[in-house]
Amino acid sequence: MEHESETALSLDAPMPLFVSAGRATSGMTAAGHATWMERAPHKRLMLFAGRSNPGLGEAIAQRLGIQLGDVTLKTFTNGEVYVRYEESIRGADVFIVQSCVAPTNDALMELLIMVQAAGLASAKRITAVMPWYSYSR
Repeated sequence: MEHESETALSLDAPMPLFVSAGRATSGMTAAGHATWMERAPHKRLMLFAGRSNPGLGEAIAQRLGIQLGDVTLKTFTNGEVYVRYEESIRGADVFIVQSCVAPTNDALMELLIMVQAAGLASAKRITAVMPWYSYSR
């Protein structure tokens, strides 16, 4: 029993990355690099705006005291939408501001593709902020 308590990991201690023969190795390698990482919650809120109303996205970001996230949005000649988040959103709470103004279907489809791209980029939570939804009648 005494031997088990020596090798057990606690939640307060850093988690070792490399384990050899069932036991955790020391926290530093011979070269002086850390072989473990601390387990701490990193909560991030990130705000992005679609092309339907970027001014509203800027106003919300200013009110929250954050910068609007950098996202590249393009429409190919065949009408398909391209979305690329220019910064890592892994593990972040992502809010996407997009209202469905004319052309309604294009704005809605852009929002859905932005949500899908955020999910593929491993965002923790994705929230669509829609000040006006045209199909609500």
